[in-house]
Amino acid sequence: MAAEFLLHGKGRRRGQSRHPWVFRDQVEAGAASAGAIVRVVDEARRQLGWAAYSPQSKIALRFIVFGAAAECPTAASLKAAFLAALERRRALRERSDALRLVSSEADGLPGLIADQYGEAVVLQALTPFAEALLPDVVAWLEEALQPRSILARNDAAVRRLEGLPLEVKHLAGAVLPEVEIREGGLRFTVDLLQGQKTGMFLDQRANRLRFGEVVRAGDRVLDAFAYSGGFALHAAARASAVLALDDSQRAVDLAGRNVALNGLCNVTLEKGNSFQRLRALIRDKEMFDAVVLDPPAFAKTQSELEGALRGYREINVRALRLLRPGGLLATSSCSYQMPEPLFEEVLRGAASDVGRDVLVIERRGQDADHPVLLSLPESRYLKCFFLRVG
Repeated sequence: MAAEFLLHGKGRRRGQSRHPWVFRDQVEAGAASAGAIVRVVDEARRQLGWAAYSPQSKIALRFIVFGAAAECPTAASLKAAFLAALERRRALRERSDALRLVSSEADGLPGLIADQYGEAVVLQALTPFAEALLPDVVAWLEEALQPRSILARNDAAVRRLEGLPLEVKHLAGAVLPEVEIREGGLRFTVDLLQGQKTGMFLDQRANRLRFGEVVRAGDRVLDAFAYSGGFALHAAARASAVLALDDSQRAVDLAGRNVALNGLCNVTLEKGNSFQRLRALIRDKEMFDAVVLDPPAFAKTQSELEGALRGYREINVRALRLLRPGGLLATSSCSYQMPEPLFEEVLRGAASDVGRDVLVIERRGQDADHPVLLSLPESRYLKCFFLRVG
């Protein structure tokens, strides 16, 4: 018989509004083992749904299904949710053979991330529920996709909050340290073992492709946080010259391999701190027709938000000062602590600081394989603005 958890006040209202997260202080009573699927009820013992339990996390319960009539999830129903997630992404394969197959709560599988990179699949289990599910996921993948390699990148720091160890494990198939994938008309090498996230920033795919479309023939382009060169390489198809910066030598080396892989000769790579390098470019009176800012999250917690606001404003001020009249700024924030209206306010302040008129050309976000669950605002974390500078 499944354990039962009683919610009160805010917890009950979360369940009723279908927000999948219930915090520990919103639980009135209940006990279970880590990763267990438990029945969730209100004060009148009316069922709110079924959730996965995390005994060490601040998020004690993550709903899998909601409603009084919902049945306890089974291996068969979880497999159905997994296969439905794969099916929803079928159309994206026309653009790339690298995509997110499963995106945690947004696909009804709390804490499970599954990213495909060509012939390899990389998994992340960010909750005890997802950890326990991994053997089943491997079997489902082998049945549905027959990947050559399945790897677990369980090295995300958030696992510590769940009482889970940090580790990288080969789960099935061949051991592939890296693979080659396609995105649009380009090829990229993906470092599966040590690359950022699970190997590549898949959430920016649509924005990279779009940036490559709006860069004009002959433009001079600056990519200030280049990582493996995604934005830079897509811009290089039309640009006369692209300068790509990153403060990681591993990232610069990987981007260099991708430049060579695609036979490009108009991309210059530099290792260095982007804040400092942009200041030096301003000092040297350098100018660009397009600038990309895709920095790491400046605010991972609410307490870091004030400093992040200053950082985002300053980096955008410097980018705006480097743009010629009519130039394009593609600027992003992946800090979910910063909602889009606040990020827009930061950009408005940066435009005011440099005394330039700026038009919003496009408001963009994460690609479709990173779906936004309407009842989970936290799932909409990536903000991307395309701006035209007067």
